[in-house]
Amino acid sequence: MLPSEKAERWVRRVGYAALALIVLYIVVWAVRFVSGAYGRAMEQREPPPETQAAMVEPVR
Repeated sequence: MLPSEKAERWVRRVGYAALALIVLYIVVWAVRFVSGAYGRAMEQREPPPETQAAMVEPVR
């Protein structure tokens, strides 16, 4: 194997590793963004505590 082929293989592996890290970062960022947005949406759906009536057990 020629030295240039070894260098090309090494550069390609480094490039693939960098690409994999970038994709992993994007996936982690997207998951954190969606989970944060979902949490804020669920928090807004919940009525404020002062408007919630006390739960009363039904009489049997």
